[in-house]
Amino acid sequence: MLFNIISLLLFLASLANSSGSQTWIKAGYWFSGSEFLATDIDSSLFTHLICGYAYINSSTFELSISPPDETHFSNFTDIVRRKNPTVMTLLSIWTQNSNFQNFISMTSQPSHRTSFIESSIQRARLYGFHGLELNGVKPGTSKSNMTDMGFLFDEWRSAINRESNISARPPLILTMEGHYMPSQNTTSYPMDSIRRNLDWVNIRAYDYHSPTLESFTGAHSALYDPSSNLNTDYGIKQWISRGLPAEKMVLGLAYYGYSWTLVDPKDNGIGSPARGSLAADGSMNYKYIRTKVSYAREKGLLGYVVYQVPNDDNWVLSKAAQEEGKDQENNQLLWAILLPTFTVVALLLGTLTWYFRRRLFKWKVLVTRIMGIRPQRESQYPNLQAFSFNDIKAATRNFSHENKLGEGGYGPVYKGKLRDGQEVAVKRLSQSSKQGQEEFINELGFLPLRSS
Repeated sequence: MLFNIISLLLFLASLANSSGSQTWIKAGYWFSGSEFLATDIDSSLFTHLICGYAYINSSTFELSISPPDETHFSNFTDIVRRKNPTVMTLLSIWTQNSNFQNFISMTSQPSHRTSFIESSIQRARLYGFHGLELNGVKPGTSKSNMTDMGFLFDEWRSAINRESNISARPPLILTMEGHYMPSQNTTSYPMDSIRRNLDWVNIRAYDYHSPTLESFTGAHSALYDPSSNLNTDYGIKQWISRGLPAEKMVLGLAYYGYSWTLVDPKDNGIGSPARGSLAADGSMNYKYIRTKVSYAREKGLLGYVVYQVPNDDNWVLSKAAQEEGKDQENNQLLWAILLPTFTVVALLLGTLTWYFRRRLFKWKVLVTRIMGIRPQRESQYPNLQAFSFNDIKAATRNFSHENKLGEGGYGPVYKGKLRDGQEVAVKRLSQSSKQGQEEFINELGFLPLRSS
């Protein structure tokens, strides 16, 4: 029995260790219009790479890829897998700006949704992608549009699962890039459908402020901002409060910053007046990236996705993000090993203590039964008087044969005389008796109290 308990504890410890090994998403964007070639991507720094962008055809509502992008898309997966054979690739579908109306028209009609869904799965399989991403739909449109979007996700997931069963290949990953807030102007994303159907949501946690839109400086991708709701932490909490689990979110990280032309160069803090013109692209400090990766870990998010990989000179930012993730992953792994180990040791010591105490108790019971006495314990009958074994032994003259009155089913009965002259009858349990102790106690409980 003890061996079985130890085996069970060790098995539970192994489960605890494996539970902390969930894949940490490290994703990055690349689009074909970039001068940065796919062959230059250090894919070893990522678990997923997202290739953009495909579009929705305005007349057929099928997924469309421009002819110049055909070559880039068709060999993207093969190229990035040369450095990292395990990296997963996703095809991103652009729905912003002039393409947004195509998206709305597509989702509004079941037949249009079917054309889009079937063509998206075919395109992803044709080019070797492992998943699909819907990019750029904000929650601030009409409620009917968000309802149609929920229908799209339900039908998309069903079609993906159906295709997987027919082709015997793993189902395509289905994700979306979401606004940093799950709702705008009382209109919200279709949260139930998102939770059911999407593998994760990439939270676009940047572009809170821009010099092209505002005449003052602002934190482009603030993690916290006590003076405003325009910050990542507030948005993540809103997503969770609306029902999306943290483990279904990846944190969007911008690999770029902004620079403002200040009205007064000496007044250069957050909120300072600016002319709004973009002077130059701002650089992103790797320490900020590490802080945000650490935040994603602490909040229980599924990982991070960077926009975009060509902006990372010498892969400094991606390496910093990866190292931060590894440090925390190692700490979690250490605790995942130590905590179950401590638990196993404590339970094992407790089990051994219980086991040996029980063995000792049985040994004492055996000894006292051989000697004809029961271990002393608190009596539940306060009207009975307790005597020591030596008193009983002296009263019966060491259980002499002359004092023996007879023998019953539980053992012999002796007459005895106590030191105060009171005569008593002493029933001694037989060594070979396997029962009678409880009956004997019950019998004592019903004996009448004899007055002196």
